[in-house]
Amino acid sequence: MLFIHESAHSLDRGKSASREWDDAVALDTCVPDNYTGSSYAEYFAQVVAVSIYLVGKGFGGQEYGCMRNKLQLMSQYLPT
Repeated sequence: MLFIHESAHSLDRGKSASREWDDAVALDTCVPDNYTGSSYAEYFAQVVAVSIYLVGKGFGGQEYGCMRNKLQLMSQYLPT
């Protein structure tokens, strides 16, 4: 997961500073882990890691429903 997280920083390219990302963060009620509190760039990278983990599993049902807005936005950024 560390490799995915670090690779996500190159995917970011300012997305973590966008209004879209800010809105998705504001709408959701949970975070992947406490590390996301360090900055929006780290938050973005952690959500990329969760998104990659969930490939082929949908949004993970109730367990990840509280991050649905971030995950849906991330699905637009990540190649399928």
